[in-house]
Amino acid sequence: MKVLDNEKGLSLVEVVASLLIFSIALLFLSHFLVRSFEISGNQDSRQVAMNLARQTVEEWRAGNGVIPADQQQGISLADQYLGKPLPFHLLASICSNEAPNWPNDFKGIKLADMTINDRVYQTYVLPRFITTEQTASQSLIRVVVTVFSNDVKVAELETLIANPEIGQENDA
Repeated sequence: MKVLDNEKGLSLVEVVASLLIFSIALLFLSHFLVRSFEISGNQDSRQVAMNLARQTVEEWRAGNGVIPADQQQGISLADQYLGKPLPFHLLASICSNEAPNWPNDFKGIKLADMTINDRVYQTYVLPRFITTEQTASQSLIRVVVTVFSNDVKVAELETLIANPEIGQENDA
């Protein structure tokens, strides 16, 4: 067996250099993990907001959209619109009687806040006729649903709601 004559070990410079390289690698790894958690949280927030917007659109399209009576809207809405489902004719009435008086920077009718996964989502619904010349007898209403979280717009969904009575008249 051959005996090694030179067994000095590692010098202080080598130990410090290896620790420095190891700490830089850990720093990059931790940055990567933190960013991935942030991105995952943002994507989760967007997915939840889009699902809320879709659910709201479907409720309003089915005539089951409700404006909460206890919410401060920043606008005055007649009592006939508050706290009960809004079928097409009431939604058209809002578009012809109330919407022309709304300010240009109006976000929409505020619905009840929802808390999901420790985040608060504010949902706004903005119903308008397609053009301003149309009246309550028109057959299409454009509805824009916007969802905010921490005063940042997270999702926006736009759809048209058709007057169900027009299709029924043609079927009869």
